[in-house]
Amino acid sequence: MRKRIVYYINEKRLQIFPPPFIIPPPKIISGTLFKEELNKIDSVRKINRDANKKREIVYIFSNPSMPELIKIGRTNRSVEERLKELNNTSLPTQFSVEYIIETSDSKYLEKLIHKNFDEHRVNDNREFFRIHPKIVFEYAISINNSLN
Repeated sequence: MRKRIVYYINEKRLQIFPPPFIIPPPKIISGTLFKEELNKIDSVRKINRDANKKREIVYIFSNPSMPELIKIGRTNRSVEERLKELNNTSLPTQFSVEYIIETSDSKYLEKLIHKNFDEHRVNDNREFFRIHPKIVFEYAISINNSLN
């Protein structure tokens, strides 16, 4: 037979038979929570929320082996990881970062960029474009600012 746990909520006794795993009761601060303590809790929640928030990036890469071409893509991981993946391909030289844009919705931003510069796309199935990277970056920044 499992032990009963007794909680006091608003000075009323409440007995609970716990589930097979025991969840510790919340810390009760005598009386009511003070405003300062609420602010501390809120700031901790905000820090946790920010830490758990995924970092989404739209990137513009170039490669000396493909002059005048840029690669426009997205990642939820680090740019270094993405570069490492691309640099393990069969190209003789490595990709380099032209620009990165941090955004709240990389999938949507990338789609808008690809659609806007579709006439500069080298192949419909690839993310390579024949256009100057600064033009794409300025467009991406203006769109990203309107999204956020």
